[in-house]
Amino acid sequence: MSKQYALVTGAAGFIGSRLTEKLIDSGRNVIALDCFLTALYSAEVKRERWDRLKGNDRSELIKINFDMRSDNFST
Repeated sequence: MSKQYALVTGAAGFIGSRLTEKLIDSGRNVIALDCFLTALYSAEVKRERWDRLKGNDRSELIKINFDMRSDNFST
């Protein structure tokens, strides 16, 4: 049977980080995305949340950078 994953966007934010932690704690595999825009939270707060999610074999963390003002999408 293939692995099933939950996809969480905004994983370094308040809700996303807690959702990701709960999914991992419940045994789910998680792909966590965040673009690290700092409009709502400081970069330090987001980095702390992101670092808490690191090192878990049930999570794959992807930091994505996209600028909605252009066609510049990168990982």
